[in-house]
Amino acid sequence: MNKTLYTLCLLLLPMLFPACGDDAPAPPSALQSADILLEAGHTGSATELLQSLENDMRQAPEATRMYYHLLTVKATDKARLPHASDSLIQAVVEYYQQAGDKPRLAEATYYRGKIYHSLGDPARALSDFQRAAELSDTTQLRLRGLIYAQTGNLFLHQDMYDQALHMHRRACHYARLANDSTGLVLGLRDIGRAFTTLEQPDSALHYYREAAGLARSLGSQKLESTVNSELGGYYTELGNYGEARRCLQTALRQPGKGDTPATLSVLAGYYAQTGRLDSAELCYRRLLAAPGLLHRQAACQGLGNIARQKGDLPAALAYFDRYLACTDSLDKLEQTEAVRHINALYNYQQYKTENQNLKDENRKQGKKIALITVYVMVMTAVFITHYQYLKAQERKRQLQSLKIKQAQEEQNRQSQEQLERNKQKMEELEQALQEATKANDRAAQTLLQSRKEWMEKSNAQ
Repeated sequence: MNKTLYTLCLLLLPMLFPACGDDAPAPPSALQSADILLEAGHTGSATELLQSLENDMRQAPEATRMYYHLLTVKATDKARLPHASDSLIQAVVEYYQQAGDKPRLAEATYYRGKIYHSLGDPARALSDFQRAAELSDTTQLRLRGLIYAQTGNLFLHQDMYDQALHMHRRACHYARLANDSTGLVLGLRDIGRAFTTLEQPDSALHYYREAAGLARSLGSQKLESTVNSELGGYYTELGNYGEARRCLQTALRQPGKGDTPATLSVLAGYYAQTGRLDSAELCYRRLLAAPGLLHRQAACQGLGNIARQKGDLPAALAYFDRYLACTDSLDKLEQTEAVRHINALYNYQQYKTENQNLKDENRKQGKKIALITVYVMVMTAVFITHYQYLKAQERKRQLQSLKIKQAQEEQNRQSQEQLERNKQKMEELEQALQEATKANDRAAQTLLQSRKEWMEKSNAQ
């Protein structure tokens, strides 16, 4: 599968960049292809692609070369290969810091922390993990999950179990946000592991089983094997050998799983607890050749116990001496107090930052409230003024209406009086007209008739 992906990437590159010659620097998109392969878990294909670009990197721009160096460190880490020193990643961190590229700086700082952890410097590793968490943005959810997972593992190795549990819970939170199924399976497993150190078997088994179920639903034999291997070891510690055997059988379905140091350690413990000393001794001897002090410590302790049970006291004493030597070396690597101090300092700085942010927010809220108050007061004054103006206008209209009504009434009264007077005059004219008619006074009749007609028009008006 890895060969197929690698070949596909090499075939696509000329199509993406037809103008690039054989001696041209590798384009950044070629490195992005390697990055995609690494994120997808195809570390072998990504490593081959990066190796094929090595010569082109010598003439590439500095930005391209630094991205390439970051990816080589990332590939080495994902392949679980040892880091010789921090010199390469240090140069990468300094470059991105000067360039102001926060997302790449966050990723580089995280891998520098992993290198420090592998080199036995947990205090500097924790400092880098905390710094990487600060630098990462909201688009780097998967990276945040990895940061908190590694911080949790570091706390676990420093016997800071409560802090480890808290970090692994945060790792699961970001794995869910990032839709990182692999990260979520491992995060649930790590929460289970943290509960074993806190001696809470019910909670531990719950999270181990949830992790195993999720791995099974994803169809990932590798993840299911990883979880069941560790769960089998925990069942062995609890004395539930039937469940331990079932988990180990599931774990060993993955080809090559029985050769890994972690699985060898679990198998050796299971065989020793169930009285299969020869099988346990074989696993411990293979574990003795594995890298890492913890594996050698467990192997020496196990072989010493088996030698003692077989009555070979000189061999048992020799193994126990080597066990004590490994323990002393591990004690020297532990920097629990330094780690606690750095974590406490970081938490204090976080508290100060959050407190300052709260003060700033309160000041902003105070300004908003003041502006709102002024706005409400101004609008209230405008409303009252407008209301009073409307009331004054209404009073003015009412007064005008009253005056008009009074004028109309007065006019009606005067008209009525005038009509009464005209009526009386009409009666007088009618009587005078009758007398002029009797007297056959034509001139008087004509004058009186004219005055009568004028009076009738006046009354009509």
